[in-house]
Amino acid sequence: MTVDADGKVLSVSVTEPRFTRREVARLLASRRLENEPRGSHGFRMSEALDPKNAYAFQAEEPLTDFAAKALHDAQEKYKSDWPDAVMDVLRWRLKKV
Repeated sequence: MTVDADGKVLSVSVTEPRFTRREVARLLASRRLENEPRGSHGFRMSEALDPKNAYAFQAEEPLTDFAAKALHDAQEKYKSDWPDAVMDVLRWRLKKV
């Protein structure tokens, strides 16, 4: 809105909404799905606990998380080198070499 020195309205501009109602609804639905609780397996709990899915899942061959393995190995070595260390207060960092 533009006004003159006396406060009279000279012009008014109207903008269109940035998103349509349908786009907003889709975004909100997406956010709800994204925030739904998931198990450590990655599936939504509502899906994992549904009796209709009792035989719908199949486990695959495990993969090795090499970053987690390096961290685990380093922590085990540290524990054996420093048996009195309080491991809960240590923060570990990894770097890729």
